[in-house]
Amino acid sequence: MHTPYQEARVMGLYAQQLGIPAEHIFYDTCAYHTTENLYYSYQMAKAKGFQKIAVASDIYQCFFLRPFIARKLQNRIDQLPMRKDTVSAYRYLNLCIDPTPALITNSAEFIPLGEKQNYWKRMKGTLGFNIPWKEASVN
Repeated sequence: MHTPYQEARVMGLYAQQLGIPAEHIFYDTCAYHTTENLYYSYQMAKAKGFQKIAVASDIYQCFFLRPFIARKLQNRIDQLPMRKDTVSAYRYLNLCIDPTPALITNSAEFIPLGEKQNYWKRMKGTLGFNIPWKEASVN
């Protein structure tokens, strides 16, 4: 986390504004990196009995995540690459949220990622090396 706002909760607020019921939104608040977010979200979806799982992100991030998803998650997560021109077509929505519910109010709980992890630890996290693979099954 680079800010005192939980990214998952902020995105959930946007999803609700788009009409997705709050009870259909699930949050991974453990991850520091996208690979960890995929892993924890996959574990959560599996525990809830979801049959299909997908990640929507920009085409560049999807490109870089493809090998990770293939190697570590055995292609159990589909990808929905979002093209910039497609996203731009929805600017008319003019979404505006109050991010306050996503704010970490206890200042002792928020430490910027750059202070929590050095550069090499962050790089390892980006590549998925901070994930507890031995503790949980991907099956």
